[in-house]
Amino acid sequence: AFIVDFFIFCNCVKGKKVVEASVIRDCTGTYLRVGSDDYLVCNSDILKEYKENSKVKADFSSVTNCPENEGKVVCMMYHENKGMVRINNIQK
Repeated sequence: AFIVDFFIFCNCVKGKKVVEASVIRDCTGTYLRVGSDDYLVCNSDILKEYKENSKVKADFSSVTNCPENEGKVVCMMYHENKGMVRINNIQK
């Protein structure tokens, strides 16, 4: 399952393919869950109309920094994730 999830994520990032993901929120931020992996969303405002656990079809790219989250106060809970992403497009 890990290899399949990783393959799907890699295709999404490099090939700009649309991937089905779940919207996950907690006090640490907003995440896209692809398979069993969570990715912290930098531009989470794009997901404001979607409820917790909503399924979305998203095109997203991996990023190394997240200016939108700088200076934001978050809780001290640890949320395991596979990195930060920027959503390029949500397919409606």
